Amino acid sequence: MDEFMGSFDACHAVHLLPIYAASEAAIEGVTAAALQQGMVRRGHRCVQLCVDLDDARGKAEEALKQGDVVMLLGAGSIGHLAAEMRRSREHHG
Repeated sequence: MDEFMGSFDACHAVHLLPIYAASEAAIEGVTAAALQQGMVRRGHRCVQLCVDLDDARGKAEEALKQGDVVMLLGAGSIGHLAAEMRRSREHHG
């Protein structure tokens, strides 16, 4: 998991959603809170937990308003959120 966490070292901010197992069994100890703690231990200064997709969307939209680049990564619902946000920005500028 340390190698994965290192993928975000250069990011200004990271916002994590809860991690849910899909068709596979959950991996013990792999949670958003564990990732947050590990990233902070690695020296990352801004790692926040989102309670749900609405919370994540709000944080992403605020970052976009400030001119930041936003990257949404994951499977399932996060892909739908990315598509919704893209459609919304295309229609509302």
